Amino acid sequence: MHSEKNGRTTRLRRELRKRRGLLKTAFERLDAFKDQIPTEKLASLIQALCNLSDDFPERQPSLLGFDVGVYAWRLVYFNLRREPDTKVRLQILKAGLSRSTGLALAVEIVSLDERVPEREQQGHDFLFEENQLAELKAISVEKLRRASKTSKFRRSPRLQSFLWRWSDWTTHDEVRNWLARYAQTTKGAVWLLTVLLLESHSFGQTHRVRYYINLKVLERFADVARLTQLIKRVKERRLPKKEAIAVREFRNALQRHAEGKPDNVDGKGLGEYGEEVVD
Repeated sequence: MHSEKNGRTTRLRRELRKRRGLLKTAFERLDAFKDQIPTEKLASLIQALCNLSDDFPERQPSLLGFDVGVYAWRLVYFNLRREPDTKVRLQILKAGLSRSTGLALAVEIVSLDERVPEREQQGHDFLFEENQLAELKAISVEKLRRASKTSKFRRSPRLQSFLWRWSDWTTHDEVRNWLARYAQTTKGAVWLLTVLLLESHSFGQTHRVRYYINLKVLERFADVARLTQLIKRVKERRLPKKEAIAVREFRNALQRHAEGKPDNVDGKGLGEYGEEVVD
């Protein structure tokens, strides 16, 4: 039965890849059933959605509507909320997460139930008690550790967010040590800078994206002095565009630091230092 389910999930994953253009429409329609899934089916639904989530289109900042990942989260959140007993909710979610192989939705579900001031001020209806959330974080960390042994994890467009959650839920040193193994060469240093390249989005008549490096963020995950030495002789013009931007913005961040200028955490006020792209 287990292999049969995995086979169905694999076939559905292939189908979703073929029909990415229809994916959002399908989830928009599924959203109508976000609070109608039978409780006994929820663990299987969570498992399937988590397994598919790593193939969802990468999240694009937008002022309009939800993306596919949000619709998937809503299917889980609103159906779990119908169960009044938080212990039962916990068992359902643990079963779904533990049997799943996907990361993106699993990490998102747990992350969005964390007690942060903004959610508490808005009166967010949390699914779990804080002590229950610790169990879910432990499951998520083990999933991240297993995935970190694969090249697919290192290539994931969601890697930056995975690193933040992983380091929040364990220790900075564990994640720094993992990253250090892959950033010992010039090529590895460029990869790491590209992974930690930040974006600031603005919307008006056009959608503008500003890329930048924040040294405080970089210091959380890596030895900045070591990275500086590794990319010393890198020629930006010989790199693919995103990697070239990452190296240039790292050098600009070092220059700001040397000049005593602030290292803006949100990309505002970067002036000439930011790389602006218009869609």
